[in-house]
Amino acid sequence: MRLIQSRLREVPIYRPMETENDYVGTSRIWEPVGVILADVQPASDRRMVEMYGDRASHMQTLYTYTGADIQDGYGAFAMSKNGEPTHKVVSVMRYSTHVVLTVEQVREWS
Repeated sequence: MRLIQSRLREVPIYRPMETENDYVGTSRIWEPVGVILADVQPASDRRMVEMYGDRASHMQTLYTYTGADIQDGYGAFAMSKNGEPTHKVVSVMRYSTHVVLTVEQVREWS
């Protein structure tokens, strides 16, 4: 699949890291992995609605190049006020010419 250059935008990606904390035990911090160029589209097709139900209205689909090292559970987009990404990667589908990511807007990380 050929990505249209004029539709690509920079999307920062973050990896969750567990660190030892003197107060609580372990805590999660977000380490920046890098920035990918992606075509960001709403995830509103019939397949998404059947799979995710009402959650589909808070999801987006990102089309990017094959070199992206991204896994489920990574964070994407801007950091919120509490220092966590605003979106979570819920699905990664790798093809020979591109990678399709499904991200969901996060209200609270679990």
